[in-house]
Amino acid sequence: MDESVLILMATYNGEKYIEQQIESILAQDYSNWHLVIQDDGSSDRTVEIITKYCNFDSRIEFRINNSIIHGAYINFHGLANHYKKGKEYDYYMFADQDDIWLKNKLSRLINYMNKYSKAKVATLCYADMEVINNNGKSIAISINELLGLKYYNAYSVFFSHNVFGCNVIMNKQLFLMIPIIDINKNSTKILSHDNLYTKYAATFGEILYLSEQLMKYRRHSANVTSKQNYTFTIRRIIKRIFSISDLAKDHALTYNQSLIAIQMMKEQANIEEWKFLESILNTITHGGIIYLNYSRKHRITWGKKMKTLSRTFILLTGLYKKYLLTNIEY
Repeated sequence: MDESVLILMATYNGEKYIEQQIESILAQDYSNWHLVIQDDGSSDRTVEIITKYCNFDSRIEFRINNSIIHGAYINFHGLANHYKKGKEYDYYMFADQDDIWLKNKLSRLINYMNKYSKAKVATLCYADMEVINNNGKSIAISINELLGLKYYNAYSVFFSHNVFGCNVIMNKQLFLMIPIIDINKNSTKILSHDNLYTKYAATFGEILYLSEQLMKYRRHSANVTSKQNYTFTIRRIIKRIFSISDLAKDHALTYNQSLIAIQMMKEQANIEEWKFLESILNTITHGGIIYLNYSRKHRITWGKKMKTLSRTFILLTGLYKKYLLTNIEY
């Protein structure tokens, strides 16, 4: 029997693109999947569209985020929480409401996992993707060419967020390893689900990268990541330096997510794993020369040279430190 796949999709006011996304999942050349869509209180036709597809295909299920806490990350965490307590699947995936999956996305990722992942090891695999605009026009054939998306090492994932949740697959060993997330905690509002799962895989298991474009990733003003800029030229770096406080805040957000993840993993880590996590914690907390020596030793990279240069500057100056969380409860 083919391995079972649970696809978790979070939606909010997605009427413009969600039909294309659902249709692309229905068109997959791999059929043993179950799609659960959880809406976060849409005021447009999103729920109506989802309901139509639920009536059309029994593999599609609809849920509503009934909590008083809302937001893209909260919606994904709440949805994942629900399925950590029920039926187990062989593989788990996240999906955004506005992308388009190529018809072989599921089959290629599953085949790659079956071929290269180690038995019973918590594993996450992600792939390259094409970037499109709001009209579906191609912006870039490969996001890896823009960002240096491929996996480098376990150290780098705590400093750089290059894994997009919309294009990952993970086995049940990894999915079930992440504990139930308390969506009522303030820290959860900034806790990106994709990067949390990536950090768990880097610490307790393995990460695989498939250098094929398996989906069309849509960039538009409503994206959670819409503020990201995919060009890292000298001119842009100089411009960012003149708004140094904003740059420091952006960096602190990345490192705060790592600090939250480390706190979560503390109870699960063995001696060697905690030694690794503690070294990350110490480096983020101190920055400066400590970071410089650490990054050289472990070859920490953000994918592209200019991006690495920009991030290294902030870490060396320590300007981000005043924005770090000081009291993380997990």
